[in-house]
Amino acid sequence: MTWFIMITKFFDQRRLRIQAIEAEKEFWSSSSLTDAISKLKGGSNPFRALAETGKQPMNTTSPIRAVCRAPSAPANGSPNHCSALPDAIISRMQTGLPVLASVGATAPFVGLLGT
Repeated sequence: MTWFIMITKFFDQRRLRIQAIEAEKEFWSSSSLTDAISKLKGGSNPFRALAETGKQPMNTTSPIRAVCRAPSAPANGSPNHCSALPDAIISRMQTGLPVLASVGATAPFVGLLGT
């Protein structure tokens, strides 16, 4: 089970790294938010999901740098509506890690008692 988790996490991290490189290159060079979202490919692209969530209350013709503000400084003074999405993405990336931690913590004792 640990090998399965490690291999799937490796490919998940690799896919996410490739998507991050493409998102940085394509997203920030776009003229509008709608154009930038259309350049982000993939149905399970977390960068696309984050951009689409941020697009909902914003004017889609605004320049990208004016729309994408820091979480501590929302554009209209309202609470940050995008704060739940990064938490969901992080929790999805952390699935299976408790199994690896449990196996790693108990492995020395199993080896010690087995000898």
